[in-house]
Amino acid sequence: MREFLHVANENDGRLLWVSNRGMKAATKKNRSIVFASSATPLMVCADIVGSGTPYNPKTWKRSDPYQPISTEMEPRRSWVKLDNVRELQGFDPSDYMVHTPDGVMDLEEFLNKRITGSVIKDGQRRYFETGRRASLLSITDKTACPKA
Repeated sequence: MREFLHVANENDGRLLWVSNRGMKAATKKNRSIVFASSATPLMVCADIVGSGTPYNPKTWKRSDPYQPISTEMEPRRSWVKLDNVRELQGFDPSDYMVHTPDGVMDLEEFLNKRITGSVIKDGQRRYFETGRRASLLSITDKTACPKA
């Protein structure tokens, strides 16, 4: 989270978030997003200003004011341009619910849920279980993302 804020501060509050998830539907419905992690109480909020597919670091223009947190990013399925990236304060996850493919659950429970992940190392896929290190949460019109 601190890395998001650091890169955004160096780029006039702008950040390019890249993901292997398809983001078109989520970014079409929502104007703001929150990045949260069970590993830290720090939450980051930003305004969505654009999205697309795919992200390729070899073809992404270095002159674009929206840059990812690392110049060594691997190609990703989608990208989201974020503006006004800032720390979100006064947000209590226990006051909110999240809609997931499995149904509705408390946001706090969602952030603390353990998930199975995988990495490819030495040509072999390895699986691990972990807490959600970072989750992209949509903010609907029900709540307003505080302005800086």
